[in-house]
Amino acid sequence: MAERSQPIDRKTVLLAILVVIVSAFALKYSLTVTLPLAFGVFLVCLFWPLQKAMAKVLPRGVAVVTNVLLFLAITTGFAVALWAIAKTTRAELEGQMDTIDHTIASVKEWAAGYGVDLGGGGDTTDMARRLGKSAIDLIGGFTLTTAFLGLGLYETRDYEAKLEKRTAREGWSGRVENIAAQMRRYFMVRTGIGAITGVACALGSLAIGLDLWWLWGVLNFLLNYIPTLGSIIGVVPPVLFALVQGGGDPMLPILAFSVVGGVQLVMGNWVDPLVQGKYLALSPLVVLLSVVFWGWVWGIVGALIGVPLTLLIVLLTREFQPTEWIAAFLADGSAGTESSEPA
Repeated sequence: MAERSQPIDRKTVLLAILVVIVSAFALKYSLTVTLPLAFGVFLVCLFWPLQKAMAKVLPRGVAVVTNVLLFLAITTGFAVALWAIAKTTRAELEGQMDTIDHTIASVKEWAAGYGVDLGGGGDTTDMARRLGKSAIDLIGGFTLTTAFLGLGLYETRDYEAKLEKRTAREGWSGRVENIAAQMRRYFMVRTGIGAITGVACALGSLAIGLDLWWLWGVLNFLLNYIPTLGSIIGVVPPVLFALVQGGGDPMLPILAFSVVGGVQLVMGNWVDPLVQGKYLALSPLVVLLSVVFWGWVWGIVGALIGVPLTLLIVLLTREFQPTEWIAAFLADGSAGTESSEPA
């Protein structure tokens, strides 16, 4: 193990703060390029083992095209599933619209009594214009992300060889592979835990007679990618819906809170730490700050990928002695600071 570095002086800390501020504004105003690039880096890390395996039996270009097509198939299936969920949810909510409208009106009336205007509605033309712009941005970002993925998979091997040749003594190639392996481990573990959480929440909601039980399972599966904060958010929608479905009767909301909250409590406090391990753990405060910070930089999408981005920063800074203090500051207090072997 390397010797501990000397205490960081004030100039170094001040320089780090200035770098963070300048980088944040640069990322914020260049999100049309940097956000797809960030997604592309994550996707290259995830698809690289498959790319290497395919490249052993197929030409490199064919392997790249196959992986890109696989990515497109997965995202298309996911989009179709979300569309089906939204369509089914709308159909099932039609029978509850009178109750929902009455509840919303009651909340607005209650807020108005305290001088708070919750407003409502809006200019339809302006809303359509915003939706159209968002759709164009989404298509453009997705296209750029796909391009980064294809080019990244095609050229990673060349850059890996160049890096190994020029920095063999420093072991850069091994460090990069170590970080990529740990990022893959993170996404695999979060997906597995999210699937278990989603199934448990769905079955629990079905058992207590909560409508749209499958939706609460899907929601909690997706929110699992935001550790800690996602678990808290995932409890709120089913409880609020239970309040509407029960017509004000507190029993169903209590049951919904007990079931969904209980699943999140068990998974978050016992299963998740046991499977994920201490090494990839972030401080709960850092998780919250990551969501807020990256949400400010890149909007809702940034909030969703804020934790993996922060984890990537921790893994990068942990590999080098002068920046170990950054990793120690961001990581959970019980996590070590030594580098670990790839999972």
